[in-house]
Amino acid sequence: MIKKTTIVFTIVILSCIFLLFCKANSYADTFQIKQTSISESESYAKKPFFYLYFGSQDFGNKNFTNTENQFLHAVEQPLTHKKTPEELGQHIINALIEGPKTRNLIRTIPVGTKLRALYLTKKGEAFVDFNSAISNNHPGGIQTEILTIYSIVNSLILNIDQIKTVKILINGLESNTLAGHIDLRFPLTANMMIVR
Repeated sequence: MIKKTTIVFTIVILSCIFLLFCKANSYADTFQIKQTSISESESYAKKPFFYLYFGSQDFGNKNFTNTENQFLHAVEQPLTHKKTPEELGQHIINALIEGPKTRNLIRTIPVGTKLRALYLTKKGEAFVDFNSAISNNHPGGIQTEILTIYSIVNSLILNIDQIKTVKILINGLESNTLAGHIDLRFPLTANMMIVR
């Protein structure tokens, strides 16, 4: 009798564990589906604006005597219609190349620079290919180089959820640096330490 009770009790316990396991998997699947649909619906396309990151008025002054000139400043821009991540990325880069509309800010990308291509991998890496003017026309100096690079990187990553890292190319090729200081051989992430 005790053996039968033990066997029945064991079967009941195992059945309960099995049911709990099945229920837990069902909840996990439901949560994952809901989480995916939420992240897709909260994409950049829902935002009516985006931010561009420009330098301060003395960009290009190699001395950078004013500490305010060592930072990027965010400028809100309206997003007039939906774009794919690549289209929005191209729009952002071309707006950076064009430069800011306000007097107290100045371009971070040298005159003559052109965007050759921008494409995204499934892993979230954006490849941004510029012509050689981005390097040849750059004023030089470590701080101006930092501002140029992170105006590009921050403007893409902080506006487009699908972009996690940015790799800068020049004429379709990898470059060690832009102007001799910052390593461009590896993908870059956003840097909020230089945004004010």
